[in-house]
Amino acid sequence: MRNKEHREALKSALEGIRAPFLFDTEEPLVFNGACVGIDMSTETFNAAVTTVTAALERGYFSTRDPTPLGPGDWARLSCALLAAVGRGYHRQYSTEKESTLDRVRAEIIDPDPLPKNPTLFHRLAAIADDVSTHIGTDQEGYQDCCSRGSRREVAPLEVRTIGDANSPARK
Repeated sequence: MRNKEHREALKSALEGIRAPFLFDTEEPLVFNGACVGIDMSTETFNAAVTTVTAALERGYFSTRDPTPLGPGDWARLSCALLAAVGRGYHRQYSTEKESTLDRVRAEIIDPDPLPKNPTLFHRLAAIADDVSTHIGTDQEGYQDCCSRGSRREVAPLEVRTIGDANSPARK
């Protein structure tokens, strides 16, 4: 029952959405919790993935239907997930392994690829780009809202060379 409701909510949310966002894992993810020190079955992991995905897909503010997370919690969870994606992606990188990583990324074919972008890594880049476009900091009123009373004056940085007679290291 819950999966049917989730799929209907997903279908509704996807109406009018750009192509990169039209993605669903379609099959369960294979999870090895031992790699991160967690004793969790693949089934439990996939249930958590479904729950988190459904919560984020409902959005951050109730304009059409109730949301399971408030705006702040939705934003924090979204930031945590996107930051984890970035950390995980960069964790693998090394110049010595660049050709191997290129080959591995090229082998992860998107089952429903975007035009001229055959891999899931292409889709990931397109999703990140679209998220950046939709949640840009140039939103009207954003700068005024965020700068009211929250800006601190920062003293200019004074740079001195090591040989400078007035350097703290010399005093």
